[in-house]
Amino acid sequence: MGDAYTTLTNRKSLKRALKIYREPASYIADFCIVRKDGLYHLFHIHGERGGGWLGAGDFGHAISKDLFSWTPCPDVVPAGPPGSWDEFQVWAPHIVEKDELYYMFYTGVDDRINQKIGLATSADLFEWEKIPDNPILGPGPWSDIERGERVACRDAMVFEDKTNRRYLMYYTATMRDGRACIGLAESYDLIRWTDMGPTYVEEDRGYNRLESAYLCEHDGKYYLFYSGKGGPNTMGSDPKSFAHFEINYLISDDPTGRWSKPKNHVLLAEWCCASEHPVFDSTTYIFYLVYELIGGKWRGSKLSDPKKIRWLGDGTVEINECVPEGVFKRSILDGNFSEWIRCDEGTKGKTDHFRFRDRGDEDATWIASGNKIDANCTADGYFMSPKSVSRNLAYETEIFVENDSSVGSLVIRSNRHASSCYLVSLDYGQRKICFYKRHHGELNQVIQERSVDIVPGKAHKVKVVGNGEFFEIYLDGALSIVRAEYAYGEGYLGLHASGPGVHFSIVRAEEYLTPHLY
Repeated sequence: MGDAYTTLTNRKSLKRALKIYREPASYIADFCIVRKDGLYHLFHIHGERGGGWLGAGDFGHAISKDLFSWTPCPDVVPAGPPGSWDEFQVWAPHIVEKDELYYMFYTGVDDRINQKIGLATSADLFEWEKIPDNPILGPGPWSDIERGERVACRDAMVFEDKTNRRYLMYYTATMRDGRACIGLAESYDLIRWTDMGPTYVEEDRGYNRLESAYLCEHDGKYYLFYSGKGGPNTMGSDPKSFAHFEINYLISDDPTGRWSKPKNHVLLAEWCCASEHPVFDSTTYIFYLVYELIGGKWRGSKLSDPKKIRWLGDGTVEINECVPEGVFKRSILDGNFSEWIRCDEGTKGKTDHFRFRDRGDEDATWIASGNKIDANCTADGYFMSPKSVSRNLAYETEIFVENDSSVGSLVIRSNRHASSCYLVSLDYGQRKICFYKRHHGELNQVIQERSVDIVPGKAHKVKVVGNGEFFEIYLDGALSIVRAEYAYGEGYLGLHASGPGVHFSIVRAEEYLTPHLY
């Protein structure tokens, strides 16, 4: 296996540790990741970037030593011959290892888009063979099977239920009455499966499908992650047509049912889906798809870098950043705020101030002492770094406000005077974290905002990781917003305050670099 990796990776190493994976000129969709002999294998749906929602007729395959840098391999597991149950396409691979044999469960799709679950096996993860008894599972009479076309039975995930010495398969389906659901089946040999009916039914008809179920066990509780969608098929669709597009999770004491929704049931909203949660060396990771707009519609998607699942004491989970070993963090800010420029709205006079409107906050104050900055601004005020920085970096601060009428923000990829930039704001009045796009003379455009538990009188840490066109926004260490945005590729950093008594501390910007650059 080492020889195979050496042959396939005979190229220059990455200049950056942070690299979201996508095949050239292609998009990536539902996927799985498995490890063998210290090498990670990624299998995924792929299709033409900029095209419609349908993928290619086989699975993409890539390998990695660190879960960050991936090298494509030849495709595997093609669709079946004409007239077969999987003649049209194959979707959503998931792999389980037993006795040194790898079992790939996948969705087969016929020419009427009917879906069933099939199985292929491999000893080395490079060569695969479909079993002769495919398909191994279809939906039961409780489902929409009587429709005769577009019957849902996809996205299989297999969990080893060691307590009951069996395997459980979670898959997404549709009830006879149209409600979205997650189906359940059991097996004792990974080949013969008995359908057990739905384990979770979504009562909210605003969802027309659930996808990508994934079960994790932690401290005697079971966590069922899945994507909830309400709208048309994703690829080729307008994002505004989706009532729901998110990564959710449920909790239970029983892997077969009685699920409850935790307080942070929606982990990521709007542009992410199809999360996978593999466990390597006792660490539970999360990977997910990030969708992109091409011509105003979703026509592309990439695989996220790995993040870590953090198990909280109250039984809930959050998503934390994951930086690979051996990565250097090069500081972008030197801590000298005496050279920063005040850019308050309406300020008149000096040429290094920018006038946004005739009336503004001429009495605004920005006072820097060490790595602490205190702002008092009646209107919107900006405090800008004099140096332009790389588009790929992490920028963070702690924000503390004295009352709920104030707002504190990070300014990213800005022009010199903050009239065109991105803003990541903590709005204490609305109790929201907000991602804005700002352009001179226009109202701030809301890219995404989420309700969060923030209170005046308590410091909250905000961090933005910019990775090319992709942004990850963390609040108090938990990933809150993920987006792809293309308006501003680089620029200045700064701070924004609106209202009195806004305090910033531990203002830090770093670039993540691989060791060979030093």
